[in-house]
Order: sequence, then C-alpha cells, then structure tokens
Amino acid sequence: MTVFTPGKRMALLGATAAILLTFPALAQTTGSAPATQATSGTSSSGDASSSTSVPDATTVTIFGKKRQAGDITRAQIDTHTASSCGFMNNRDPNNEDIVQDYLRDFGEDQNGSNQTPGTDQSDPNQPGNSFKDNTPFGDASQDNAANANTLSTMQVGQGGVPKAATGACGPTDKAFAAGRNYIARTDTSLKDAFTAFDAQDYPKAVDLFKKSYDKMGYDQAALMEGKMLLAGMGGKPNAAEAVAWLKKVVEARFDISKDVQPFTPDDPTYMSTRSDAAMLLGKIYLTGWGVPRDGKQSLHYYEKAAKFGYIPANEILGEFYEYGASVPKDTAKAVTYFTKAAHVGYAPAQYQLGVAYYNGDGVAQDKQTAAAWLIEAAKHGNADALYAVGNMYDQGDTLPNDPAKAIVYFKEAAAQGYPDAEDALGLYFYTGTAVAKDPVTARKLFAEAARGRSGDAMFNLAVMLVNGEGGPKDMASAYVYLRLAQQLGIDKAGAAADELQGKMTPEDRAKAEGVLHPKAGK
Repeated sequence: MTVFTPGKRMALLGATAAILLTFPALAQTTGSAPATQATSGTSSSGDASSSTSVPDATTVTIFGKKRQAGDITRAQIDTHTASSCGFMNNRDPNNEDIVQDYLRDFGEDQNGSNQTPGTDQSDPNQPGNSFKDNTPFGDASQDNAANANTLSTMQVGQGGVPKAATGACGPTDKAFAAGRNYIARTDTSLKDAFTAFDAQDYPKAVDLFKKSYDKMGYDQAALMEGKMLLAGMGGKPNAAEAVAWLKKVVEARFDISKDVQPFTPDDPTYMSTRSDAAMLLGKIYLTGWGVPRDGKQSLHYYEKAAKFGYIPANEILGEFYEYGASVPKDTAKAVTYFTKAAHVGYAPAQYQLGVAYYNGDGVAQDKQTAAAWLIEAAKHGNADALYAVGNMYDQGDTLPNDPAKAIVYFKEAAAQGYPDAEDALGLYFYTGTAVAKDPVTARKLFAEAARGRSGDAMFNLAVMLVNGEGGPKDMASAYVYLRLAQQLGIDKAGAAADELQGKMTPEDRAKAEGVLHPKAGK
C-alpha cells in the first residue's frame, strides 16, 4: 500500500486559502445564512460535512414560543459609543444590550419599568428609554403629552428651556435618534439593489449598491460593490476601487461584544459580511489579484478575519507560519493557530494539528494524540484525514493493522475524489485483500486516481494496461502513463517506460508521442 506521508499538507494557495467570488449566495434578501461557497471546497478546506438523517416532520415536537420581532418603530439613544450624548452618563445596567434584547424578545419596551431605582423615570431624554420615532415628543392620545416630552422642548434655549448639560442628552439628541430609526426602517435601497442584481441588471445594481451605502452605510452594500467591481460586473474590472470598497467594510466600527460571528461546525465556512470582506482582501493581496502582491497585507487581513470570528482564517494563518510565507517560519506559532481552530471543531485544522503531532513539528511528537486528532477530523468528513486514518490502519501505524477499517476510510475519501485514496482502494481490489479480487474495479479506480494526478496510480494503471488486466491491452496508453508518472517523481516508472518502449510497435510509439508531444494546431 502507499505509505502515508504525514508531512503532506495543503499548500498555502490551495484549497484552504482560496475563497471563491460567489455572488449568488450573497444575493439574499432574507436573513438566512448564505449557502457555503469556497474553493478549498467550497469548503475552503476540502471539508465535507457528514450526512445526517432527517426525522419525519410529523414526529417532531417543538417547545417554546416564536421569537418576537419587537416594535421597529421604537427608537432609543445609544449610549455605547464615545460620540453618544449619553456615553458619559452614569452606567445603568438596565441599558445593556443583554437586558434590552431580553425585553424585546418578550415584546416589551423600556419605558421606565426597569430603570435603576432613584433615576428619573419620567425623563424623556433618559438614555435607554425607548420612544416612538414618529412621535418622539409625545402622543396626544397619551396622558404624558402635556409634560416635558412636548414639541416645545425642541426649542432648546428658548422659552426658558435650558440646553442639555455637557455629557447629557437633550431633546435634539432624541429627535436625531428618532429620525435615524425612521429612515432606517423605511429604507429599501439595499433590497432594490439586490433585486437589480437578481435580475442580472448589473450596471443598475452597481449604482444602487453605491447609493445604498452612501445613504445608510450598509456593510452588505459595500461588500457587493467591491465584489462586483473586482469581477467587472456592470463595467470593467477595477481592483483598486474594489479594494477601497472592501476596506470600508473591514475598517468599519467593530464591537467585539456582539459583532464576532459564531462558529458552527455543520457550516464551517459561512462568513459574516465583515469576514467575507477580510478574507477576500487577504486573497487579493496574496495572489496579486489586480494589485501588487503583498504577503504582509494578506496576513493582516487574514488576521482581521480571525478577529471577526471566522475560524478557518486561523488555519490559514497557521499555514503562513508553518511555511514561513511573508513571516519568519514559526511552527510553534502555527500549531497555536491550528489548535485554536481545531478545538472548536474545524476539521481542516484538526487534520493539520494531527499531522503536527505525528511529525513533532512545532510540538512534542505524540502519535497517539496525532491519531486522535486525525480521527476527529475524519468524523467531520475531511478527505485528508480520512485517507490518513485509512493509511494508519492499513500500515498498522499507531493504530492496529485492520484492512477492513482501512477500506472504510479509503472509500469515504475516494467518494470525495481523493486520488491517493482511490489508488489505495484500487490496490485492495487488485490484490483481493479484505475484498473479493476485482481487476475491472481496480482498473477503474486507478484510472480515476490517475486523472487526479496520482503518480502511483498512473504506474499501477500502466501495469494493468500492459498485461490486459481488467480490460484490453493498450501499450501506447501504458507508455504515456509511465512517462507522466516519471515526471511526478515515480523513479521506477522511467525504467519501466524505457523497457516498454523497445516492445512497442511503430504505431504505438507514434500514438504515444502524439499524446506526450502534440503538434501545434492539433
């Protein structure tokens, strides 16, 4: 069997680092997460989630109540930013996000019922108090219409109404908050832009996304503007302008307490808007996509994506340090990044961590721990890990020698088109080990693996072609596969090709040369 080489890992520019520019998934006007898109599959990792059975809907009992949307007409003065009039007010725990979210979930509003004892619950300008954006200074149908919460209080400094004290909120602040809330809830600019995009009217969509961002500052609008400019949708590609738009998203105000995206192992490559922009910028600078290549800038934006909560970015950062790409090589730091992603269930990082423990690369060698991490990654359907675990069972390396178990893992990896697993599985059918001998199936598996550029499979297929096993003889094709295997570093293939060449007919040699060295125009 093929010997497992633990040091074989994903190339930095391979599956994990590449992020597809997939627009349809972003053209969602609903709140649901877009479908996973990526080029390392798109899992940007070659990772495939294992299938799960779906219970009959008639047997499912749902407990609890539907989450309340809340009254979107209600506004309040935000106290969490330094630019807020209420930022320097005494802290009121009832104004914290967790409390306000709880109240909204139950259809409640903060109208003083949960104010801190001792505060003025009738003060309409109390930060945290909510109010109707269309009647911020009172409703004639309410009893409090005649109190200080009246339109006359807008005339700050007139009629004996004092201005708000420094660091406090006044009527003008309340009016401003109400106006912002009203504009936001009635705005349709982003929806209109996505409608144009879905209709494939890209010039119009580009214009509308720009207007939406200029009007409301939507991150989604800036992201789409950047992606469309990068791809030349609606005009000529403009990487420099695209980068500027993507940076607007990445550099926008970030609240670490609520803007970090959660990680879900069942959907590992789902990206928030911020993460999407950061990952795309990382790839742009890594590959020189319309801009000069800049490894340090690429690293910077992958670090941003990791900060935003995109766990796969940690695995990519680990590869930067593992290979010394744009940074000094530091395998211990690479292991730190792999560990962070592995512990939350990201399969590609679990595979990388398993290989690190196997080789003692950046961490003390521990093959038992290596096997545990590889098995964990295999449970999530990671093809690299499936092949590695299969090889360990096949060779009796750390895990018991168990051909039956090895076949199970090889089959799972082969089902994902993993060439080395297809070759290993082909050998089982060729030799009849743990399965019935089946030359036809073996030849098909070798051929499939050979198309995936497996040198070992090319050599094995050539042997079957020469001997006419599992199908007709084909000396010309056998010679071609041996030369290709030689180019891929299979030394014995060169000697075999030299020997075979002397046994070929002139017609076979001409056919093989035509494949290996095609003439121009043919």
